Amino acid sequence: MLGKSSLNSKIPSGDRDFNYSMRLSRITLSIIGLWPFRENIRSSNFKFVLTLVSTLTTLLSSLTFVYQTDDDEKMFDSLINSLYMLMTLVKLLMVRCENDKLKVILSEIKIDWKKYQRFSERNKRLIDLYTSKARTSSFVCIFFMEFSITTYFISRVAYALQQPAKIREWDLPYTAVYPFEVTSSLFVPMYLWQLFSVMCLGSVNISIDCLLVTTACHATGQLAALCENIKGYGREQRHRDETLSSEIECSCIRCIIERHVDIVRYCRLVEDAYNLILLTEFIGTTFQFCLQMYIIVEHSNDKNIVGLLSFCIYLLVFNFRLFMYCNVFGAMVEMGEKVGASAYEISWYDFHPEAVRQLMFCILRANKPLNVTAGKFFSLNRNSYKNEHNLVEHSYRHPKVH
Repeated sequence: MLGKSSLNSKIPSGDRDFNYSMRLSRITLSIIGLWPFRENIRSSNFKFVLTLVSTLTTLLSSLTFVYQTDDDEKMFDSLINSLYMLMTLVKLLMVRCENDKLKVILSEIKIDWKKYQRFSERNKRLIDLYTSKARTSSFVCIFFMEFSITTYFISRVAYALQQPAKIREWDLPYTAVYPFEVTSSLFVPMYLWQLFSVMCLGSVNISIDCLLVTTACHATGQLAALCENIKGYGREQRHRDETLSSEIECSCIRCIIERHVDIVRYCRLVEDAYNLILLTEFIGTTFQFCLQMYIIVEHSNDKNIVGLLSFCIYLLVFNFRLFMYCNVFGAMVEMGEKVGASAYEISWYDFHPEAVRQLMFCILRANKPLNVTAGKFFSLNRNSYKNEHNLVEHSYRHPKVH
Protein backbone atom coordinates (compact mmCIF):
# COMPACT_ATOMS: atom_id res chain seq x y z
CA MET A 1 0.00 0.00 0.00
CA LEU A 2 1.21 3.48 -0.79
CA GLY A 3 1.11 5.94 2.06
CA LYS A 4 0.93 9.67 1.74
CA SER A 5 4.24 11.41 2.20
CA SER A 6 4.66 13.56 5.28
CA LEU A 7 5.86 16.38 3.03
CA ASN A 8 2.87 16.22 0.73
CA SER A 9 0.15 15.32 3.22
CA LYS A 10 0.09 18.90 4.48
CA ILE A 11 -0.35 20.31 0.99
CA PRO A 12 -3.94 20.53 -0.34
CA SER A 13 -4.47 18.51 -3.51
CA GLY A 14 -5.41 21.63 -5.46
CA ASP A 15 -2.12 23.31 -4.56
CA ARG A 16 0.05 20.51 -5.94
CA ASP A 17 1.05 21.80 -9.32
CA PHE A 18 4.05 22.65 -11.48
CA ASN A 19 5.13 25.52 -9.21
CA TYR A 20 4.98 23.28 -6.15
CA SER A 21 7.04 20.49 -7.70
CA MET A 22 9.65 22.81 -9.27
CA ARG A 23 9.89 25.36 -6.46
CA LEU A 24 13.40 24.48 -5.30
CA SER A 25 14.71 24.25 -8.87
CA ARG A 26 13.08 27.55 -9.78
CA ILE A 27 14.55 29.36 -6.75
CA THR A 28 18.07 27.96 -7.15
CA LEU A 29 18.18 28.47 -10.92
CA SER A 30 16.79 32.00 -10.60
CA ILE A 31 19.59 32.93 -8.18
CA ILE A 32 22.19 32.39 -10.92
CA GLY A 33 19.99 33.62 -13.78
CA LEU A 34 19.34 30.24 -15.45
CA TRP A 35 15.58 29.79 -14.94
CA PRO A 36 14.19 29.55 -18.51
CA PHE A 37 10.89 31.33 -17.86
CA ARG A 38 12.41 34.71 -17.07
CA GLU A 39 10.19 37.53 -15.88
CA ASN A 40 13.05 40.03 -16.05
CA ILE A 41 15.56 39.14 -18.77
CA ARG A 42 18.02 41.90 -17.86
CA SER A 43 18.11 40.84 -14.22
CA SER A 44 18.63 37.18 -15.18
CA ASN A 45 21.43 38.05 -17.60
CA PHE A 46 23.10 40.23 -14.97
CA LYS A 47 23.03 37.44 -12.36
CA PHE A 48 24.38 34.93 -14.88
CA VAL A 49 27.23 37.22 -15.97
CA LEU A 50 28.09 38.04 -12.35
CA THR A 51 28.22 34.34 -11.48
CA LEU A 52 30.32 33.61 -14.56
CA VAL A 53 32.81 36.43 -13.93
CA SER A 54 33.26 35.62 -10.24
CA THR A 55 33.90 31.95 -11.00
CA LEU A 56 36.24 32.68 -13.91
CA THR A 57 38.40 35.24 -12.09
CA THR A 58 38.82 32.99 -9.06
CA LEU A 59 39.65 30.03 -11.30
CA LEU A 60 42.32 31.95 -13.23
CA SER A 61 44.01 33.23 -10.07
CA SER A 62 43.98 29.72 -8.60
CA LEU A 63 45.46 28.18 -11.77
CA THR A 64 48.16 30.85 -11.74
CA PHE A 65 49.16 29.73 -8.27
CA VAL A 66 49.27 26.08 -9.41
CA TYR A 67 51.64 27.08 -12.20
CA GLN A 68 53.94 29.21 -10.03
CA THR A 69 54.22 27.33 -6.73
CA ASP A 70 56.98 24.85 -5.91
CA ASP A 71 55.20 23.44 -2.87
CA ASP A 72 53.61 20.09 -3.81
CA GLU A 73 51.15 20.13 -0.93
CA LYS A 74 49.83 23.57 -1.81
CA MET A 75 49.87 22.72 -5.50
CA PHE A 76 47.63 19.66 -5.04
CA ASP A 77 45.29 21.55 -2.74
CA SER A 78 44.93 24.38 -5.23
CA LEU A 79 44.66 21.94 -8.15
CA ILE A 80 41.69 20.20 -6.52
CA ASN A 81 39.97 23.55 -5.98
CA SER A 82 40.74 24.60 -9.56
CA LEU A 83 39.33 21.36 -10.93
CA TYR A 84 36.14 21.87 -8.93
CA MET A 85 35.80 25.44 -10.20
CA LEU A 86 36.50 24.40 -13.80
CA MET A 87 33.91 21.61 -13.62
CA THR A 88 31.34 24.02 -12.18
CA LEU A 89 32.13 26.66 -14.81
CA VAL A 90 31.67 24.17 -17.65
CA LYS A 91 28.34 22.97 -16.24
CA LEU A 92 27.17 26.57 -15.85
CA LEU A 93 27.90 27.30 -19.51
CA MET A 94 26.31 24.03 -20.64
CA VAL A 95 23.06 24.71 -18.80
CA ARG A 96 23.01 28.17 -20.35
CA CYS A 97 23.53 26.72 -23.83
CA GLU A 98 20.82 24.09 -23.23
CA ASN A 99 18.33 26.68 -21.98
CA ASP A 100 15.95 26.15 -24.91
CA LYS A 101 15.89 22.39 -24.34
CA LEU A 102 15.36 22.97 -20.65
CA LYS A 103 12.38 25.18 -21.45
CA VAL A 104 10.85 22.35 -23.52
CA ILE A 105 11.39 19.85 -20.68
CA LEU A 106 9.80 22.16 -18.12
CA SER A 107 6.90 22.83 -20.48
CA GLU A 108 6.28 19.06 -20.68
CA ILE A 109 6.29 18.87 -16.88
CA LYS A 110 3.82 21.76 -16.73
CA ILE A 111 1.49 19.94 -19.15
CA ASP A 112 1.67 16.77 -17.04
CA TRP A 113 0.77 18.64 -13.87
CA LYS A 114 -2.31 20.11 -15.54
CA LYS A 115 -3.61 16.52 -15.78
CA TYR A 116 -2.95 15.80 -12.09
CA GLN A 117 -6.50 16.51 -10.86
CA ARG A 118 -7.91 13.92 -13.32
CA PHE A 119 -5.72 11.12 -11.97
CA SER A 120 -7.13 8.35 -9.81
CA GLU A 121 -6.40 8.57 -6.08
CA ARG A 122 -3.78 5.84 -6.33
CA ASN A 123 -2.02 7.59 -9.20
CA LYS A 124 -2.13 10.86 -7.28
CA ARG A 125 -0.41 9.14 -4.36
CA LEU A 126 2.24 7.79 -6.74
CA ILE A 127 2.90 11.23 -8.20
CA ASP A 128 2.99 12.72 -4.69
CA LEU A 129 5.43 10.02 -3.58
CA TYR A 130 7.96 10.75 -6.32
CA THR A 131 7.51 14.50 -5.96
CA SER A 132 8.29 14.09 -2.28
CA LYS A 133 11.37 12.01 -3.14
CA ALA A 134 12.57 14.75 -5.48
CA ARG A 135 12.09 17.45 -2.85
CA THR A 136 13.77 15.38 -0.14
CA SER A 137 16.74 14.57 -2.39
CA SER A 138 17.04 18.26 -3.30
CA PHE A 139 17.12 19.25 0.37
CA VAL A 140 19.77 16.60 1.03
CA CYS A 141 21.83 17.98 -1.89
CA ILE A 142 21.61 21.46 -0.41
CA PHE A 143 22.62 20.18 3.02
CA PHE A 144 25.65 18.27 1.73
CA MET A 145 26.84 21.18 -0.39
CA GLU A 146 26.51 23.68 2.46
CA PHE A 147 28.13 21.19 4.81
CA SER A 148 31.14 20.76 2.52
CA ILE A 149 31.54 24.54 2.14
CA THR A 150 31.37 25.03 5.91
CA THR A 151 33.88 22.23 6.42
CA TYR A 152 36.22 23.82 3.91
CA PHE A 153 36.24 27.15 5.73
CA ILE A 154 36.65 25.50 9.13
CA SER A 155 39.64 23.55 7.82
CA ARG A 156 41.19 26.78 6.49
CA VAL A 157 40.72 28.55 9.80
CA ALA A 158 42.08 25.57 11.73
CA TYR A 159 45.11 25.43 9.45
CA ALA A 160 45.74 29.15 9.91
CA LEU A 161 45.60 28.75 13.69
CA GLN A 162 48.11 25.91 13.52
CA GLN A 163 50.43 27.77 11.15
CA PRO A 164 50.16 31.51 11.94
CA ALA A 165 53.32 32.38 10.02
CA LYS A 166 52.28 31.00 6.65
CA ILE A 167 52.43 33.12 3.53
CA ARG A 168 49.54 35.29 2.42
CA GLU A 169 47.97 32.87 -0.09
CA TRP A 170 46.66 30.74 2.76
CA ASP A 171 44.74 33.69 4.18
CA LEU A 172 42.36 33.72 1.21
CA PRO A 173 39.45 31.25 0.90
CA TYR A 174 41.07 29.87 -2.26
CA THR A 175 44.84 29.73 -2.59
CA ALA A 176 45.66 32.22 -5.33
CA VAL A 177 48.16 34.78 -6.61
CA TYR A 178 47.28 38.47 -6.57
CA PRO A 179 49.50 41.51 -7.21
CA PHE A 180 49.25 42.94 -3.68
CA GLU A 181 50.33 42.16 -0.13
CA VAL A 182 48.13 40.95 2.68
CA THR A 183 48.46 44.38 4.31
CA SER A 184 47.08 46.11 1.22
CA SER A 185 43.67 47.77 1.33
CA LEU A 186 42.69 45.57 -1.63
CA PHE A 187 42.96 42.39 0.42
CA VAL A 188 39.59 42.77 2.16
CA PRO A 189 37.61 43.38 -1.07
CA MET A 190 39.38 40.42 -2.67
CA TYR A 191 38.57 38.24 0.33
CA LEU A 192 34.90 39.22 0.07
CA TRP A 193 34.99 38.61 -3.68
CA GLN A 194 36.28 35.08 -3.13
CA LEU A 195 33.58 34.49 -0.52
CA PHE A 196 31.04 35.55 -3.12
CA SER A 197 32.65 33.16 -5.62
CA VAL A 198 32.32 30.31 -3.13
CA MET A 199 28.60 31.04 -2.78
CA CYS A 200 28.23 31.19 -6.57
CA LEU A 201 29.99 27.85 -7.01
CA GLY A 202 27.75 26.26 -4.41
CA SER A 203 24.63 27.79 -5.98
CA VAL A 204 25.50 26.46 -9.44
CA ASN A 205 25.98 22.91 -8.20
CA ILE A 206 22.90 23.00 -5.97
CA SER A 207 20.68 24.33 -8.77
CA ILE A 208 21.86 21.70 -11.27
CA ASP A 209 21.46 18.91 -8.71
CA CYS A 210 17.90 20.01 -7.87
CA LEU A 211 17.03 20.27 -11.56
CA LEU A 212 18.36 16.82 -12.48
CA VAL A 213 16.72 15.12 -9.52
CA THR A 214 13.34 16.79 -10.05
CA THR A 215 13.10 16.05 -13.77
CA ALA A 216 14.18 12.42 -13.26
CA CYS A 217 11.73 11.79 -10.40
CA HIS A 218 8.94 13.38 -12.43
CA ALA A 219 9.47 10.86 -15.24
CA THR A 220 9.61 7.99 -12.74
CA GLY A 221 6.33 9.08 -11.17
CA GLN A 222 4.60 9.36 -14.54
CA LEU A 223 5.84 5.88 -15.53
CA ALA A 224 4.63 4.46 -12.20
CA ALA A 225 1.16 5.95 -12.80
CA LEU A 226 1.18 4.50 -16.32
CA CYS A 227 1.95 1.04 -14.89
CA GLU A 228 -1.11 1.33 -12.66
CA ASN A 229 -3.27 2.29 -15.64
CA ILE A 230 -2.03 -0.75 -17.56
CA LYS A 231 -2.65 -3.09 -14.62
CA GLY A 232 -6.17 -1.74 -14.22
CA TYR A 233 -7.03 -1.89 -17.91
CA GLY A 234 -10.18 -3.85 -18.77
CA ARG A 235 -11.13 -5.12 -22.19
CA GLU A 236 -14.49 -3.30 -22.07
CA GLN A 237 -12.95 0.12 -21.50
CA ARG A 238 -13.77 2.71 -24.14
CA HIS A 239 -12.12 5.98 -25.00
CA ARG A 240 -13.34 8.91 -22.91
CA ASP A 241 -13.28 12.30 -24.62
CA GLU A 242 -11.49 14.50 -22.09
CA THR A 243 -12.84 17.64 -23.73
CA LEU A 244 -16.35 16.51 -22.70
CA SER A 245 -15.52 14.93 -19.36
CA SER A 246 -12.42 16.19 -17.58
CA GLU A 247 -13.16 14.77 -14.13
CA ILE A 248 -11.16 11.56 -14.56
CA GLU A 249 -8.24 10.44 -16.71
CA CYS A 250 -9.00 8.22 -19.67
CA SER A 251 -7.33 4.80 -19.36
CA CYS A 252 -8.32 3.20 -22.65
CA ILE A 253 -5.66 1.33 -24.61
CA ARG A 254 -5.20 4.18 -27.08
CA CYS A 255 -4.58 6.75 -24.34
CA ILE A 256 -2.23 4.37 -22.52
CA ILE A 257 -0.11 3.93 -25.65
CA GLU A 258 -0.12 7.67 -26.39
CA ARG A 259 0.87 8.42 -22.81
CA HIS A 260 3.72 5.92 -23.01
CA VAL A 261 4.98 7.54 -26.21
CA ASP A 262 4.87 10.98 -24.56
CA ILE A 263 6.85 9.81 -21.51
CA VAL A 264 9.47 8.08 -23.68
CA ARG A 265 9.83 11.28 -25.71
CA TYR A 266 10.22 13.29 -22.49
CA CYS A 267 12.94 10.91 -21.23
CA ARG A 268 14.82 11.27 -24.51
CA LEU A 269 14.63 15.05 -24.16
CA VAL A 270 16.12 14.73 -20.68
CA GLU A 271 18.92 12.48 -21.92
CA ASP A 272 19.69 14.77 -24.85
CA ALA A 273 19.82 17.89 -22.66
CA TYR A 274 21.77 16.45 -19.71
CA ASN A 275 24.22 13.90 -21.12
CA LEU A 276 27.14 16.33 -21.52
CA ILE A 277 26.47 17.90 -18.12
CA LEU A 278 26.53 14.45 -16.54
CA LEU A 279 29.70 13.55 -18.44
CA THR A 280 31.41 16.67 -17.07
CA GLU A 281 30.26 15.76 -13.57
CA PHE A 282 31.55 12.19 -13.76
CA ILE A 283 34.92 13.04 -15.34
CA GLY A 284 35.58 15.94 -12.97
CA THR A 285 34.52 13.97 -9.91
CA THR A 286 36.66 10.98 -10.89
CA PHE A 287 39.76 13.17 -11.20
CA GLN A 288 38.97 14.81 -7.87
CA PHE A 289 38.60 11.41 -6.25
CA CYS A 290 42.01 10.36 -7.53
CA LEU A 291 43.74 13.54 -6.34
CA GLN A 292 42.06 13.53 -2.94
CA MET A 293 42.78 9.86 -2.32
CA TYR A 294 46.40 10.47 -3.28
CA ILE A 295 46.66 13.31 -0.76
CA ILE A 296 45.01 11.23 1.97
CA VAL A 297 47.41 8.32 1.39
CA GLU A 298 50.52 10.50 1.12
CA HIS A 299 49.73 12.55 4.23
CA SER A 300 48.06 9.89 6.36
CA ASN A 301 50.94 10.14 8.87
CA ASP A 302 50.82 13.94 9.13
CA LYS A 303 49.50 15.73 12.18
CA ASN A 304 47.07 17.84 10.15
CA ILE A 305 44.03 15.85 11.28
CA VAL A 306 41.60 18.62 10.35
CA GLY A 307 42.91 18.73 6.79
CA LEU A 308 42.67 14.97 6.33
CA LEU A 309 39.20 14.92 7.86
CA SER A 310 38.05 17.66 5.48
CA PHE A 311 39.28 15.65 2.48
CA CYS A 312 37.34 12.63 3.74
CA ILE A 313 34.21 14.78 3.99
CA TYR A 314 34.71 16.01 0.41
CA LEU A 315 34.94 12.39 -0.73
CA LEU A 316 31.70 11.64 1.09
CA VAL A 317 29.91 14.59 -0.54
CA PHE A 318 31.06 13.80 -4.07
CA ASN A 319 30.35 10.12 -3.54
CA PHE A 320 26.80 10.96 -2.47
CA ARG A 321 26.22 13.09 -5.55
CA LEU A 322 27.35 10.30 -7.87
CA PHE A 323 25.12 7.85 -6.03
CA MET A 324 22.18 10.25 -6.25
CA TYR A 325 22.55 10.67 -10.02
CA CYS A 326 22.86 6.93 -10.62
CA ASN A 327 19.99 6.18 -8.24
CA VAL A 328 17.38 8.61 -9.59
CA PHE A 329 18.11 7.93 -13.26
CA GLY A 330 18.44 4.21 -12.58
CA ALA A 331 15.01 4.23 -10.93
CA MET A 332 13.60 5.95 -14.00
CA VAL A 333 15.07 3.29 -16.31
CA GLU A 334 13.80 0.45 -14.10
CA MET A 335 10.31 1.93 -14.00
CA GLY A 336 10.35 2.13 -17.79
CA GLU A 337 11.09 -1.59 -17.93
CA LYS A 338 8.20 -2.26 -15.52
CA VAL A 339 5.81 -0.72 -18.05
CA GLY A 340 6.53 -3.56 -20.47
CA ALA A 341 6.26 -6.13 -17.68
CA SER A 342 2.89 -4.70 -16.60
CA ALA A 343 1.59 -4.86 -20.17
CA TYR A 344 2.73 -8.48 -20.52
CA GLU A 345 1.26 -9.63 -17.19
CA ILE A 346 -2.33 -8.50 -17.78
CA SER A 347 -4.83 -10.93 -19.35
CA TRP A 348 -4.23 -9.59 -22.86
CA TYR A 349 -5.10 -12.93 -24.50
CA ASP A 350 -8.79 -12.16 -23.80
CA PHE A 351 -8.64 -8.78 -25.53
CA HIS A 352 -9.63 -7.74 -29.01
CA PRO A 353 -6.83 -8.39 -31.56
CA GLU A 354 -6.41 -4.64 -32.17
CA ALA A 355 -5.89 -4.01 -28.46
CA VAL A 356 -3.41 -6.90 -28.28
CA ARG A 357 -1.49 -5.44 -31.22
CA GLN A 358 -1.21 -2.07 -29.48
CA LEU A 359 -0.09 -3.72 -26.25
CA MET A 360 2.61 -5.55 -28.19
CA PHE A 361 3.93 -2.22 -29.44
CA CYS A 362 4.00 -1.01 -25.83
CA ILE A 363 5.92 -4.12 -24.72
CA LEU A 364 8.42 -3.79 -27.57
CA ARG A 365 8.97 -0.10 -26.88
CA ALA A 366 9.46 -0.77 -23.16
CA ASN A 367 12.04 -3.47 -23.93
CA LYS A 368 14.29 -0.76 -25.34
CA PRO A 369 15.72 0.87 -22.18
CA LEU A 370 15.23 4.61 -21.67
CA ASN A 371 18.93 4.71 -20.79
CA VAL A 372 20.06 8.13 -19.56
CA THR A 373 23.79 8.42 -20.25
CA ALA A 374 26.79 10.58 -19.50
CA GLY A 375 28.17 11.58 -22.88
CA LYS A 376 26.10 9.03 -24.84
CA PHE A 377 28.25 6.11 -23.69
CA PHE A 378 28.19 5.78 -19.88
CA SER A 379 24.77 4.59 -18.68
CA LEU A 380 23.56 5.90 -15.33
CA ASN A 381 22.23 3.18 -13.05
CA ARG A 382 23.14 1.44 -9.81
CA ASN A 383 25.62 -0.85 -11.59
CA SER A 384 27.35 2.23 -13.02
CA TYR A 385 27.77 3.55 -9.50
CA LYS A 386 29.41 0.28 -8.46
CA ASN A 387 31.79 0.51 -11.42
CA GLU A 388 32.65 4.09 -10.51
CA HIS A 389 33.20 3.03 -6.91
CA ASN A 390 35.57 0.28 -8.06
CA LEU A 391 37.51 2.87 -10.06
CA VAL A 392 37.83 5.04 -6.95
CA GLU A 393 38.99 2.02 -4.94
CA HIS A 394 41.64 1.35 -7.57
CA SER A 395 42.81 4.98 -7.37
CA TYR A 396 43.18 4.45 -3.61
CA ARG A 397 45.26 1.30 -3.98
CA HIS A 398 47.45 2.52 -6.83
CA PRO A 399 49.61 4.94 -4.78
CA LYS A 400 50.28 2.15 -2.26
CA VAL A 401 51.92 0.02 -4.94
CA HIS A 402 54.56 2.66 -5.46
